[in-house]
Amino acid sequence: MSALTLTLKANGRPLKETIELLAVDVVREINRISRAQLVLIDGDLASRRFALSDSADFAPGQEIEVLARYEGDQAGNQTLFKGIVVGQRVEGGPQGTRLTVDLKDRAVRLTVGRQTRILNDKTDSQIMNRLIGDHGLKKGKIQATSLKHPELVQYQISDWDFLLLRAEANGLVVVNEDGQLSVVAPDATRPARHHIEAGLDELFDFEMRLDTSDQTSTVSAAAWDIRSQQLRGSANNRPVPLKQGQLKPGEITAMAGSSSQIELDGVAAPQPEELQPWVDGTLLRQRLGLLQGRLSLSGSAAYRLLDPLAVSGIGRCFNGTALITALRQRLTTRHGWITDVQLGLSPQSFASRPDIQPPPAGGLLAGIRGLHIGLASDFKKDPDGQFRLQVRLYGDKELTVWARLAAPDAGKDHGFVFWPEANDEVVVGFVNEDPRQAVVLGSLFSQKNRVPPDLAPTENNLVRGLVTKKNNRLLIIDDDKAELLLKTSAGKEIHLNENEDSLTIKDEHGNEIVLDKDGIKLKSGKDLTLEASGKVEIKGQSVDLK
Repeated sequence: MSALTLTLKANGRPLKETIELLAVDVVREINRISRAQLVLIDGDLASRRFALSDSADFAPGQEIEVLARYEGDQAGNQTLFKGIVVGQRVEGGPQGTRLTVDLKDRAVRLTVGRQTRILNDKTDSQIMNRLIGDHGLKKGKIQATSLKHPELVQYQISDWDFLLLRAEANGLVVVNEDGQLSVVAPDATRPARHHIEAGLDELFDFEMRLDTSDQTSTVSAAAWDIRSQQLRGSANNRPVPLKQGQLKPGEITAMAGSSSQIELDGVAAPQPEELQPWVDGTLLRQRLGLLQGRLSLSGSAAYRLLDPLAVSGIGRCFNGTALITALRQRLTTRHGWITDVQLGLSPQSFASRPDIQPPPAGGLLAGIRGLHIGLASDFKKDPDGQFRLQVRLYGDKELTVWARLAAPDAGKDHGFVFWPEANDEVVVGFVNEDPRQAVVLGSLFSQKNRVPPDLAPTENNLVRGLVTKKNNRLLIIDDDKAELLLKTSAGKEIHLNENEDSLTIKDEHGNEIVLDKDGIKLKSGKDLTLEASGKVEIKGQSVDLK
């Protein structure tokens, strides 16, 4: 094997050849930021100095480029990695002292900080271009997408995670290399660019595995369409042909006894057109996860992510062509240059990762998730004047919290105000999952706290209304001919009745006024007094006084 020469550059300037580089480890992987690690001889304990660590060349933020070449190779120097210093450490022991430098691609900028923004009237490819451009990175191939989102919200998530989520939603993957980002669709049908035959080519070691656990014959999705008020589903999956292995996915599914299909819950999708690329991408991850493995080869910079690589001589289950999904370049003074090639892809979605979401309660406290049951406490004036009430969570006096009251309408000197009564069962939520920010969202009926009889559910549910604890009532009978009844617990009543074409006002004293098609009737349980400051005129075709 030809001699291997390594070259380091800092901000484009070659570093001294006297620098002793013990090891280089470069890792590139789809949907991951490229990274590298350098191990160098550094440090003089006698003088208590670490010259390389102290130098500006390896200071955080410095750009480092790693190049390699085999002597006599016409290709010359080939870049293995270009990125910035993100960290370093020094260590010492019987083997001497050394400096380890951690590098990451400039795309690491996208991972810093959680962002919130509203994106209007943009396609996903436009959003991807913007995210990449905002961080000063080079744009590779960005797969065009056609669906325009009237409104897409990025909420408290890093630009990198948001980029991956939108790529995954479209069945795409992100490839990072030397300050450049590409967002493309994996194509397993392309002819092989590299060929490895076990037993003939220099294959140091390998590991291949077949796993049918996540394989299904089809993937479907459904979402509620607001426009049509119907549940709409995705079309049939586009087939994903595999060029590796002898078994077809359908056959493998049947042999393993797996479910024939899975259905994704897309209730949150505002546009049903989002479903098709989503299910296609899910099935693609499944298929690329069927056969996974690793090959350790003689070092070469010719391999690229998503290159098709043909493997033979490792059995009929694994012979064939697969996509390169990760690369690791290992260069050491002891073993020389070894390239590890990863084939296949994990079927697990990026969206399922728990660290994407911001911490509950902003990380200030342990969060309280979901909705909770409480009982309203006896009245106590809010010491902060925020019009809160006290609620005993699950009826426990030791778990009494102050809670704001949500209302259909609330504002300065106006609102829809109905305070829960003591011991009413209420539903409590927490703003941003913060246990200090309780909100009563509503009250609940139960076998103990029954619905007023007039408002009990029926087949037609014609009666709607309001009944207070003192039995004051406002009832609406929502039939073809509606009725509206306002009645106090003492018996005072206003009754609008379209069924009888009448308006009736009466009280508990026997007084009554009826307006209907026959005119107006006044009835007094006792005396009737008419009094006016001016004249009183009574007119009619006939006036009878009895």
